[in-house]
Amino acid sequence: MPAPRPSPPKVRPQIAGVEAAGFEVEELARAAGIELSRLRADLPLSFEESRELWRAAVELTGDPAIALHAAQNVPYGAFDLLDYLPGNSPTVGAGFEDLVAVFNATRVGVRLELVREAATSELRIDYEPRPELLAVRRYAIEFTLGTTLLRFHSHGEAAWRPRRLRLRYADPGYREVYTQVFGCPVEFAAEVDALVVDSAVLELRLPRADERLRALLHRHAEHLERWAPQREQVRDRLRRALAEELPGEGPRLERVARRLAMSSRTLHRRLAEEGTSFRAELDQLRADAAVDLLRDDALALTEIAYLLGFAEPSGFSRAFRRWWGVPPAVYRRRARNA
Repeated sequence: MPAPRPSPPKVRPQIAGVEAAGFEVEELARAAGIELSRLRADLPLSFEESRELWRAAVELTGDPAIALHAAQNVPYGAFDLLDYLPGNSPTVGAGFEDLVAVFNATRVGVRLELVREAATSELRIDYEPRPELLAVRRYAIEFTLGTTLLRFHSHGEAAWRPRRLRLRYADPGYREVYTQVFGCPVEFAAEVDALVVDSAVLELRLPRADERLRALLHRHAEHLERWAPQREQVRDRLRRALAEELPGEGPRLERVARRLAMSSRTLHRRLAEEGTSFRAELDQLRADAAVDLLRDDALALTEIAYLLGFAEPSGFSRAFRRWWGVPPAVYRRRARNA
């Protein structure tokens, strides 16, 4: 089975919208008071910075519907697992389930939930933000639900439209853009923020689906939440970033430091203050994850090596011997017989 191709750099929605409108990202960074390098690398921003970025994007483009237009301009693959896992699901319904699972495992500040309405044969994709997101809630909802819908439209075997879009906030004055993007009636001042889909749509096939690749990516998504930390020290933020970057080439210090919005030297210093290091955390995460993955008999050792970021299975085997004193195949056999 061919390994997934490395995904292109993540695209911050405001950048997609500003560039599509013909403006330079440098202008956006300057207007928002945020370093250009952080925007280019899609590094984490505070809620205050996110608010400023949306404000600057609207002001610069003169487009209050910038989030909806940005959703139309983000290339497939920009969101890694959030693109590749649902895109390789067999049906639209399975794709929605996969998307919600990996979204909730890898995103903070917001949660998606699937709600099935038996009486109306509908599926609701509910958007639940944390209070801190309220300042940018409209933009975040427009972009998240917009990209969710457009991703599935691009892969489906037949054209379809949602039944309706329900939004808690008042009509912002550009209803026609919602209609253009979502192709369905929009209800403002509703009780929930949700995209509503007819149950018949869930059975539509996704013809590009690769079940083998989907199974591999699905297992990685399932383990992400288990590997991710609950506390928010630097080492915990690091472990979350490492868990997301393990598959394929494996994490690199400089790239991970950029994701955490700090230099490599600062990351090294902050970890030292917590009594650890980048190499130690990566090694420990791999050791813990390897044991977890070996319990899944459906995964070949070559696939586990890939998920842990080893270029060759032999490198994984040597590392596993160092961690646990036996080859991975022996460990799996003993665990199976225990």
